[in-house]
Amino acid sequence: MKTHLFMRRFVLTLLTLFTTTLAWADDLKLLNSYTLKEYAEKSYELSSADDWNALADYVASGKTCAGLTFKMTANIGTQEEPITKTMGCQLTNNGNTRKRFAGTFDGDGHTLTVNLVSASTNKNYCAPFAYVSNTTIKNLHIAGTVTPSGQFGAGIVGSSGNKANDGDITIENCHVSVTINNDYISTGNNKFPNHGGFVGIAEGNAYFTNCWFDGAFIGKNDSQHCGGFLGLCKNKGVFTNCLFTPSAITTTNNGGAREFANYVSGTCSFNKSYYTTDFGTNHQGDKIYLERPTEDGYAPIVGIDGKIYYANKLEVIVKGYGDSNESDHWTFIASPLSDDNIQPTTISQLIGEQISTSPVLYNYDLFRFNQKASEGKAWENYVSHSDNFVLENGQGYLYASKDDVTLTFTGSFYEGTSKEVALVYAEGTEYPGWNLVGNPFTLPAHVNRNYYKMNDKGTGIVPVEINTHSDPIDACTGIMVKAQGANESITFSTSAMDATSNQGNVQIAVAQANTRGNNNVLDNAILSFNKGSMLGKMYFGQNIAKLYFPQGNEDYAIAASEKQGEMPMCFKATVDGQYTISVNPEDVEMSYLHLIDNIAGTDIDLLAEPSYTFSAKNDDYASRFRLVFSAQQNGSAVENEHFAYVNNGNIIVNGEGTLQIIDALGRELVRKNLSTLNSQLSTLNYAPGVYVLRLINGNEIKNQKIIIK
Repeated sequence: MKTHLFMRRFVLTLLTLFTTTLAWADDLKLLNSYTLKEYAEKSYELSSADDWNALADYVASGKTCAGLTFKMTANIGTQEEPITKTMGCQLTNNGNTRKRFAGTFDGDGHTLTVNLVSASTNKNYCAPFAYVSNTTIKNLHIAGTVTPSGQFGAGIVGSSGNKANDGDITIENCHVSVTINNDYISTGNNKFPNHGGFVGIAEGNAYFTNCWFDGAFIGKNDSQHCGGFLGLCKNKGVFTNCLFTPSAITTTNNGGAREFANYVSGTCSFNKSYYTTDFGTNHQGDKIYLERPTEDGYAPIVGIDGKIYYANKLEVIVKGYGDSNESDHWTFIASPLSDDNIQPTTISQLIGEQISTSPVLYNYDLFRFNQKASEGKAWENYVSHSDNFVLENGQGYLYASKDDVTLTFTGSFYEGTSKEVALVYAEGTEYPGWNLVGNPFTLPAHVNRNYYKMNDKGTGIVPVEINTHSDPIDACTGIMVKAQGANESITFSTSAMDATSNQGNVQIAVAQANTRGNNNVLDNAILSFNKGSMLGKMYFGQNIAKLYFPQGNEDYAIAASEKQGEMPMCFKATVDGQYTISVNPEDVEMSYLHLIDNIAGTDIDLLAEPSYTFSAKNDDYASRFRLVFSAQQNGSAVENEHFAYVNNGNIIVNGEGTLQIIDALGRELVRKNLSTLNSQLSTLNYAPGVYVLRLINGNEIKNQKIIIK
């Protein structure tokens, strides 16, 4: 009897489970017989733009979806075909016709890509979810563009809750990369945009947890009364473990904009919520900065974007030169503080102490560069000028310390994403046009001029061509630049600068011979194929070799040339010895690259062997070398004054006329008429050695040496 009763209960249980399973299998029927697949009770999948659009139409018909959950199972929308329809809408200008979404939306880690423009019937509330009430949105990444011409445009929600029920909104684990393109024009009493990175306006409470904004606020109008997360908080905003790191803020701000929320009648609270860029004047959360590689000394913050940050201070480790006289460990430093009258003594560990009275020695050196000073006195030491020596934002300073020190900058940091720094040009001085400037930001910066940076060892400076060098300038770091005349400036920016089309260059370095590694590099120069890319030669320290390009009456570290031709290159040694010149073409395919040693009478094919070792004396004349080169463009060799080169077992001749090939003894081996450009002759019939090619075309005669290996 007990067994029979147990079986009845078991059958009933199975029947109940079976009946429940059948209920879960009911897909959600939308308009026009469109259905969404059910994956759990009252939970449905979205996997395509069609699914999104169908659900949006369903909500617009008046279905709030309260008590239902929707989960994305794939990315929806692409940059080429973004989503253009909002979830929730207002069909007319009558405020009573708002259609709200009141379900739960789970992005499940997927991306929704949108391109939304304010509707003509109602310019307000331009957002992926135009209207919501009592809603949770989680695990969602939003990308694309939102262009609001009215109020309350946002990256996720236009309006949450309403005055009747104060419906709350919860946003968890969401990431907004949307560009909010401000097209707002004030009308009547609607004076302010109130755009938000996440939510335009919250009538009820708004809770944000583990959320990150790295989108942008751009457009032609100002962003006053906006919020990095919440454009207008009418009740309570709570932010926990949130991060505001906008990629750009180009709109102006005349007041009221804030990093997290603009609140008028509401209040906000912040717990472990940080920002990297100011948005307005009334700041929220804690300001944080990207961490530079340092040793122990503070606890870093790992942001929800995976990057490492730290708050309230900026620390820079300077490696000391110790007791060794091998090198000085110089560095170019800069102040990120907004005040232009910072006393050096206020920067922790910047100013050291006197360690000897006879001779007078200090365990540190701090210099500023004064182009207008008399000859031999351009580098002004802090010890001798302490009465008027201050640190200015945008300027650089030369620094060294005997011991390892941690420079700590605290105070009000320079804000903004771009800064123009005026350059000095004092004609007739020892260093006309040279300026030591510095990154004014707390983040890495880009510039719009070629510059010198300190080398890794701190023993000399290295030229940098911005067209072929993408690495930014670190925070708290100075650089040397040169003005060519009066009224010039350099622009620092936290985003990459627009550059001309990169045509590549040839990096050239000279080092002591018979040593290994890069630490023995004595000097550098760059042959650039970017039009107008020049940088004068700046001599720093006591280098025992100098490498430069003479152009007119000036020497250059970066000299520009077409992709073919010849460039004189000077070398001057102050110490007799052996040296090695090495080359490294960057972002360019060379078809011919030879180094001519005018003293030794040698011709070195640098494509076959990218270095050349030679002996030099301090009384050798400087104009020792010539570079002869031809670069490829669009897969073809460019015509060259030096009209021939060897490639893959063939002599390639760029020219027409009669070609003679003459060996080292002066014997003519070949005489051949060339009627087409880029003729090819096999090298198989020639022994390894040096040959002279002569090309005769009417009265024009060209001679060139080549090496066959």
